[in-house]
Order: sequence, then structure tokens, then C-alpha cells
Amino acid sequence: MKISNSERKLNNKGFSLLELIITIAIMLIMVGAATVTVSMLDSSYVEDAERGIKDYISMARTKSMTVAAKDWYVSISKEGNTYYAYLNKIEEVAAAGGAGGTVDNHVQVDKIELGAKLSIKFGVDKTSMTTIDAASVLELHFDSATGKIKNVVLNGNPQSITGGIGYISITRNDYKISLKVFMNTGKCERE
Repeated sequence: MKISNSERKLNNKGFSLLELIITIAIMLIMVGAATVTVSMLDSSYVEDAERGIKDYISMARTKSMTVAAKDWYVSISKEGNTYYAYLNKIEEVAAAGGAGGTVDNHVQVDKIELGAKLSIKFGVDKTSMTTIDAASVLELHFDSATGKIKNVVLNGNPQSITGGIGYISITRNDYKISLKVFMNTGKCERE
């Protein structure tokens, strides 16, 4: 007995409701796993940048009190898509050409890559933060006697820190960490 095409179409019922529910459930699990993975990567990048900034602030504070130099400072800048932190010192050296006197010699002691696809901001309060971008640099200068932060320079302009605390915000996508920098001690901690 031969089955016609019209009879074959009637017997083809497609997916059952159970098969459709299972397929949707598997797709939701895969999307959820991908979302968690991306979120974990974002948090990892931000936490690595946080550690780098805190380590450099701590090193500059310690070196300012123990290693002779005119000035120790941490700078944070963006080059291309990537943020970097630098540990720097300023030494006085004899002026060139026998003119007598001294000039400041800026020396980069160490450099660390903080990461790409981040947004790093600084402000004296949380409502007016300035993004550190390719055209701007944040500098935290430390006092050699006390280890406190004696001045903050952003985009070449000294910042007035009246409340005694500066804020650094590190963000990647929706994951954010805020740091408090205490001017009177030179210490930095997560908010």
C-alpha cells in the first residue's frame, strides 16, 4: 500500500511540547553559564587593577620614608586602551652645562599594566569624578617624613583635597570597585 504525500504531512506532528521545553531549558542554562563567565572575567580584571593600584600606593609610601629622593609618587595613566600604574621618584641632579645648581630628574622605577577595557576615575568626592584617559594622568605625591600624600595632581592641575580623602573608581562593564585614599596617612583601602 502506497502512502500519499498528503497523508505523510498529516502524520508529521513536529516537536512535542516536552521536547520544546527541554530545548528551551538547555538554552537558558547555556546563556546563564556564559553570563556568569563574562561577569567573573570582569570582576577578575577589576580586582587585579585594584591590587596593582593599592600595591603601588603602598610601595611609594614606604619608599618615600625609607629611600632618599626629593619626591616619590605614583602615577596612573592610559596608553591606547590599557591603563598603567608607575612608581616614580624625583632626584636632584647637577644642572647641565656647568651652570651650577640642580634640576629635577624624574625616574620611572617600576611599571605595572592594570588592564584594558577598564574605566578608572578619580575625584575628591564620589559625585564629581574625572575619568583618567589618554590625555590625563593622576599623580599621588608622598611626604618623605610622614608617608602621607602631600599633593595630588590630575591632568597637570593640583587638586584640593579638603575632606582628607580621595576616591579612585575602577569599572569594567557593570563590575565596580571604589578605593578610598587617605591623604593624612597615605594609605588606600577598598570602600
